[in-house]
Amino acid sequence: MFIIPEHQNRGYGAEIIKIIEKKYDHIKVWKLETIIEENRNCHFYEKMGYMKTGKIDNINERMNLVYYEKLKI
Repeated sequence: MFIIPEHQNRGYGAEIIKIIEKKYDHIKVWKLETIIEENRNCHFYEKMGYMKTGKIDNINERMNLVYYEKLKI
């Protein structure tokens, strides 16, 4: 998901995540990965309830992927 810069920080990303999770409310485990060096992405997903799994894949010397999960109860 990418929100163009002039539309960021307006809650669109959070609203999209909520809509998708509600539409597929039968899903009990949500998984995603993002670039760990993108602090804003990590903060956003953590704010949305996603937790780091501990798995990190090194892509190159400047980029690593961090894995997240969100458990629905």
